[in-house]
Amino acid sequence: MLYNVSILIPCHNNEAFVGEAIESALGQTYPNIEVIVVDDGSTDNSLQVIKSYSDRIKWQSGPNRGACAARNTAFALSQGDFVQFLDADDLLLPEKIEKQMQALLQGAADVVVCKGTLFGDGRPERPIKKPTPDPSGIDPVEYVLKFPLGTERPLYRRSFVEKVHGYREGLPRAQDWDFNVRVAAAGARFSLVDEILVRHRHHDSPSRITRQKLPLDYTLKICLELSELLKNPPYHLSIDAKRAFAQNLNQLSIYAFRNGFRQIAKRGFHEANVWCINAGVEERFFYRVLSSVFSLTFMENLMQCCRDLRCKLKSYA
Repeated sequence: MLYNVSILIPCHNNEAFVGEAIESALGQTYPNIEVIVVDDGSTDNSLQVIKSYSDRIKWQSGPNRGACAARNTAFALSQGDFVQFLDADDLLLPEKIEKQMQALLQGAADVVVCKGTLFGDGRPERPIKKPTPDPSGIDPVEYVLKFPLGTERPLYRRSFVEKVHGYREGLPRAQDWDFNVRVAAAGARFSLVDEILVRHRHHDSPSRITRQKLPLDYTLKICLELSELLKNPPYHLSIDAKRAFAQNLNQLSIYAFRNGFRQIAKRGFHEANVWCINAGVEERFFYRVLSSVFSLTFMENLMQCCRDLRCKLKSYA
């Protein structure tokens, strides 16, 4: 049986790149694919480029609601048994779907990831620096927390996208991280095709999500919202996953505390303890030792006093 794969492309003001993204989707060696493009209220010529592909793709346009909403709209229009998300400025290599489908059809995984390269910023094309190790033997939630996957690298079994109700709409940043943590917490099994199968474009277009400046406590806020979601079905975290999630909350709370967001940081420390008491932090040795005895709020206040004292001593020197 030849399963269907849906390649879903949201687009907002990407007229320079969306055609290449569509071509990379249509150029897959896997034969049974559908390509769906949702134009998210573009004000440039993106929609004209999309329409030029006529009946080779499905497309829809609407008001600007953000990338997550556009991905969910594309998913609602799709029929594939497996799902590939692709941003309008990135590219799939021709064998991407075929090679990952081979892994999925073996039945041992629900999400298959791959490696990729960075290009388009005037520098030589190079592998993505962040490691993508083999997920075998690692709790799926711990895996996606430690090794962010991006939009284009995973290929998903459709049932898990449905199970978590797609992307969480309204998030300007950390969209894939939030989505993949929820997929993992819903019980998805991950595997790796250890090959470069995608190209991620770096560019200075205003449409890039990563150009948006957000408050320094933003990621902690997202993690606290995610924490509440993960306490309810269909999500379930193992002991290892709870510890990893608590460690992530602790680190984000430390960062927020040190940048002046102390109230939300205290909330983060408290919520981390709900998941796992004394989950630990990735700080210096003396900090880790003392934090096993004292609270992280106490440790951060102590560290601030030390920094203030050091500054005073320097001023007297």
